[in-house]
Amino acid sequence: MVVELASASRGRCKAAAPEKHLSRFVRTIAIIERAGNGLGTLVFTWATVVILGGFSTMLTRREFRCATVLAFLEAARYQQRSHVL
Repeated sequence: MVVELASASRGRCKAAAPEKHLSRFVRTIAIIERAGNGLGTLVFTWATVVILGGFSTMLTRREFRCATVLAFLEAARYQQRSHVL
């Protein structure tokens, strides 16, 4: 949808409808959310491989705790989303 605006200097000019800006904003938010979900999946996979794959012996205690916390946070997020669907 295009809205025509009257202009004193040029006669008429065309401007985008307000819905176009809203659609662009929603599309941007959706892309950011998808990127965040993909990153969360990668973090969950990495943390699971590190903890269960035997690489935990190569980590310091602090790194192991961080990997464990990341795995539990992502697992809780997946569990919460499965109840929403």
